Amino acid sequence: MGVVQVSLDGCHEETHDSIRGSGSFVAACSALRRLRDAGIPTAIHFVLTRRNLSDVDGLLELAAELGASRVTVSRLVPQGRAQASDMVTTDELRQCWTRLAAMAYVYRRRGVFLATGRCDLWHLADLEGAFITLRLRKKGFLSPLLAVGQRCPAGVNGLTVDVDGTVYPCRRLPIPVGNLLRDEFFTVWLDPLLNDLRRRAELLKGKCRECVFATEEDLSVLCLGGSPCQAYAIEGDLFAPDPNCWFDPIKANEEVIVKWRQNSF
Repeated sequence: MGVVQVSLDGCHEETHDSIRGSGSFVAACSALRRLRDAGIPTAIHFVLTRRNLSDVDGLLELAAELGASRVTVSRLVPQGRAQASDMVTTDELRQCWTRLAAMAYVYRRRGVFLATGRCDLWHLADLEGAFITLRLRKKGFLSPLLAVGQRCPAGVNGLTVDVDGTVYPCRRLPIPVGNLLRDEFFTVWLDPLLNDLRRRAELLKGKCRECVFATEEDLSVLCLGGSPCQAYAIEGDLFAPDPNCWFDPIKANEEVIVKWRQNSF
């Protein structure tokens, strides 16, 4: 059976409704309860912004109360009506991710899984967890629900198809690469932009060119430049460093390599 995902952008009615519209918090929570009661697995998706940052700490508890088995927290991408001023700062993100990563281990015992196997810099908030789950993934022993960290999958093992057939590398990267109502799939798949995303390691810029999470083959699986959608939205460049990345390769590369080797099993 599949999972029904419901958007909740606040743990309180006032917060959520200020973003999604009046009455939408009650409706979303009601839908989650009714799906739970019908035996249908559910998930919550929360888009992190300056407006709902203070609600994040209660999110996993709310998921447990509503019977959701998975929680995804993604960063706002400043596109469309969203503005860069709506984004959390790098330090706010670091603190938020670190708290959530620690809470995730507690809530797993209650059947609520935080989706940290994403290209949103989760590996920086839980380095030990990232190393352990990476080794387990390489051995084929790990559920994706337990993974920590991931390189951007756009053009590698994922695409987004809109209702009108338009294909995008990712739902957060609105650059059309074809249309399945008009183009053969492999014509789309071999689009130059998707090819560039597949050879991302060669095209990275700035501090990413020196970063252990891009230059070391094993560790690049965890990051490889973070989220290109964020870099594109802020810098206009898919291969610029993720604007929220707080990792300093000059200071920390060697320390990370030592920890990776010590973490072996």
